[in-house]
Amino acid sequence: MNEQRQVLQTTGVAMTLLGLLAWCCCDSSAAAPAGATAAGQLVFGQKSTNSTGPEQLSFRSAVALLASDRWSVRSRAQSFLMGESPSRLPAVLHDLRRTRSAEQANRLLKVALQLYLMARTPVSGGPVPFLGVQYDMEPVTVRLRGRQRVCEAALVVAVLPGFPAAAVLHSTDLIIGMDGRIFPLWTRANDFRRQIQALKPGDVVRLRVLRGIAVVSLAVRLVGVPQDAGQLSAMLLRRQAAAAEFIAHDGR
Repeated sequence: MNEQRQVLQTTGVAMTLLGLLAWCCCDSSAAAPAGATAAGQLVFGQKSTNSTGPEQLSFRSAVALLASDRWSVRSRAQSFLMGESPSRLPAVLHDLRRTRSAEQANRLLKVALQLYLMARTPVSGGPVPFLGVQYDMEPVTVRLRGRQRVCEAALVVAVLPGFPAAAVLHSTDLIIGMDGRIFPLWTRANDFRRQIQALKPGDVVRLRVLRGIAVVSLAVRLVGVPQDAGQLSAMLLRRQAAAAEFIAHDGR
């Protein structure tokens, strides 16, 4: 049982919180991984990069590109904005209220929710390091350094808005390793969780991720959450209520 699913089931708010994520924080136009083999594994090419595209973006240009007719451009612009400082929230809300593009409005709302909750997500919120994603483990076949190999991957099912991971990880991403090591076959969800929890809140973990046909390296800062189940439950419920209130007030 992975870290996020375990927490949500313990608190009893899994359906409501994931429903909120599905409404506001999942991209219905995101392309799912393709190339399944007869064995049910996913086969990816060997293209490798350390970024998802050129980084010559500014806040203004990224907002404008959210209305692009190309999904890849919109996605890159949104990722850039999700990593902005929470101090950008008033500007994002200003653009959200002025835009006439439904696509741009949808993405601006996701960015606004991310920045709003980021301001309420202290890195030192507890002693347990937390990635902030829901995932399932499954085997994948990938070509690395010219060689095809089978490894285990954490398929990102959902990301929690307001956590640093939401700025860089997407649903359908496949995490194939961390800190220079590829997950061997039969790596379990608990194994991945233990690797994360061996670190400290505030640490930056570098993840190897299969995104489409590309292998990308992404840095994610871990956030501390309470170790006590009751305190963790209360924290998630407060975030759920804050997100619902924000969407009701500023969600057009």
